[in-house]
Amino acid sequence: MRGFVHFYSNNPKRALSNYNTALELKPEHAMAHCGKSMIHANFGFYKEALTAFNKTIELEPKNIQAYFEQSFALVYLNDYNGAINACNTYDSA
Repeated sequence: MRGFVHFYSNNPKRALSNYNTALELKPEHAMAHCGKSMIHANFGFYKEALTAFNKTIELEPKNIQAYFEQSFALVYLNDYNGAINACNTYDSA
């Protein structure tokens, strides 16, 4: 996915544009939601990141990366219990 390449080649704005295009074409594309959430988190937009991580988990309940990143977003939002719950939820999924 181009968004992934752009993100890791230090072009997050272009990556976000690619992820948004992918989601316009296929709204249920879990990895596009996950990639978009990583970009939001990278810029410190943790609420937006959390929304996208939650959508990723809704679409792919076994996606360990989404739970891992979701817990970080929750920590940055000072929701430590939520972060522990995210870890526990993955353990029971």
